[in-house]
Amino acid sequence: MAAPNIQTIDLMATLRDISPNPTSDVTFTFVDESTGETSQLAAHKLVLACGSTVFMAQFYGPIQEKKDSIPVEDSTIGTFKIFLDVLYNKKVSLESMDYQLLGELFYLANKHYLDTLKDAIVQEVSARKLVSGQVLEVAKVAENHAHLEKFANALFQICSSFVKDNPEATLEMCNNEEVGEENSMTLHRLLARASRAKPRQSRPEREVECFAPYGDHRWINIGKERADAVQYARALRLPYHLVSFLRMKEHSTKGMSCTDKNTMVFVVLEGEISVILPTTQFSAKKGDSFYILPKIDYNLINEKARDAELFAIQSQHD
Repeated sequence: MAAPNIQTIDLMATLRDISPNPTSDVTFTFVDESTGETSQLAAHKLVLACGSTVFMAQFYGPIQEKKDSIPVEDSTIGTFKIFLDVLYNKKVSLESMDYQLLGELFYLANKHYLDTLKDAIVQEVSARKLVSGQVLEVAKVAENHAHLEKFANALFQICSSFVKDNPEATLEMCNNEEVGEENSMTLHRLLARASRAKPRQSRPEREVECFAPYGDHRWINIGKERADAVQYARALRLPYHLVSFLRMKEHSTKGMSCTDKNTMVFVVLEGEISVILPTTQFSAKKGDSFYILPKIDYNLINEKARDAELFAIQSQHD
């Protein structure tokens, strides 16, 4: 399966392949954490803006990016190059990508509001059949991408299908893992999830959780500048709603995001944050609440010298 075309215009393949490219007007920079070496990818602001409303706001919105060299700290150069290839209508094969790479690409698609690419990745994942040696690996990728619910659920679904369809292979995996070890814990959570999954019906039923102890939350690092600077924890999921928490360490930023089809309601539990919207910005302190409507680009910044924590309710609109 190939990634879908995002642009509605034809773009010459040589537009980005010429190096140096005299027409490019923005450069994305990457630093290799192991070697410290810096790499770059050149692009065109107008092309990116035509493909993504997030880039449109970043380069041409009221609070537009002034720099022509933009550091990228939440993606590898390899994944980001594939992402740019999609925006330039180059053919990209999703079939050849492993699950981790698909997750990284889904993250970029989600961040830049590319629903067509997100749907293609989910469709690719859902069409795959696992073998026993892949199940734990895929379950770990799903847990590490729990904040990308649509992608994580697709991974959990194929893992649960394998567990139900291959009981002997599943028992063998259980026998091969030491109790208490990381793989064992991952397998235990997967078995619990598979046991709760209900068979498909003509009118699908949604799994509803009614209680989530705060101490049991699994915090996922989603920080861009520092991995643990911003953390996300899902609390409750109910029909068309998701309840979660967000932690932001001092002097940290969540990064530009888009609400997609969701209305986001936030309550500041601790600290103070700055809320950046396309047409305005404001500060929210402990006890303050605010909401962001669907298809709105936004950023949350903790400029203070103390940590902040937010409670969030996400309501989806079809």
